[in-house]
Amino acid sequence: MASFLANLANENSTDFIQSAENNLAVIHCKVKKKSDFFAKIEIETSLDANWQMMYKGKQLLLDKITVEVGYANDIGEVTYKNSAIIANQPKQSLAPMIWVKENSQNVYHTAYSASQSLTLELSYSAAFKLNSDLPRELQDLYTGRQTLAIDTVNPSSDYSVKISIV
Repeated sequence: MASFLANLANENSTDFIQSAENNLAVIHCKVKKKSDFFAKIEIETSLDANWQMMYKGKQLLLDKITVEVGYANDIGEVTYKNSAIIANQPKQSLAPMIWVKENSQNVYHTAYSASQSLTLELSYSAAFKLNSDLPRELQDLYTGRQTLAIDTVNPSSDYSVKISIV
């Protein structure tokens, strides 16, 4: 029976995608603290994914991966953003943080006014295209959540969330 497994890794996990047949995706998150006149927390999110993969002799086609980033203000209310500026395109427009095969190179940029919060909430989901090879247990949307600690010493931190099928 297949199911999803996600874990947080601080090392560079770009090679993870090709290292085993059950590796689905890596969500990369770079968190920067800016302390200009207005202190900000900036987040850049990118993705490496296996859009077409074989799992136990069956072909699986990844449909999409979506992300939301949440950050608490000074009174503890968490604001979630599911849209961001596409940072790696000449015309930097606001778009939903949804990756499909055609836009898999997008890097999404979000920013928050800095507060006393030392964590970000990263919510994500993955969905496959339905086909006759897709096991029933993978037909539902997979959702997960990770808490990312904001480094109080270094101005930036890199995180990777690895998603596998087990």
